[in-house]
Amino acid sequence: MTGLLVQYTAVGQVARDWDEQHHRLLAAAEQVAAAPLAGLTAPVVGMAMMFRYRWTEHVRDLAARAEGRADGLRDTLRDFVHSDESSALTSARLRGLLTELR
Repeated sequence: MTGLLVQYTAVGQVARDWDEQHHRLLAAAEQVAAAPLAGLTAPVVGMAMMFRYRWTEHVRDLAARAEGRADGLRDTLRDFVHSDESSALTSARLRGLLTELR
C-alpha cells in the first residue's frame, strides 16, 4: 500500500513564497501606475494612459492570484492537519477498544 506524505513545513514555506510574490507584484503595480507620462506628445498620451492602466490592472490581477494560491495552500494545510489529527484520534480509540476486547 502506498501513502501520501505531506511535509507541512514545505507547504507552509511555499505559501509564504506566494505571499512574498503577492507583495512584490503589488509594489510593481504601484510602480507601473506611477510611471510618468511627461515628455509624451499629445497624440500618444491617451494611448500611454490606457497602456499604463491596463498593465497596472494586469499586475494587480497577478498579485491577487498569488495571494489566492497562498491562501489555498494554507487552507489545504489546515485540512491535512485536521485530517491527520482526526485519524490519530480514531486510531487511538480503536486501539483502546481492541485492548478492552482482548
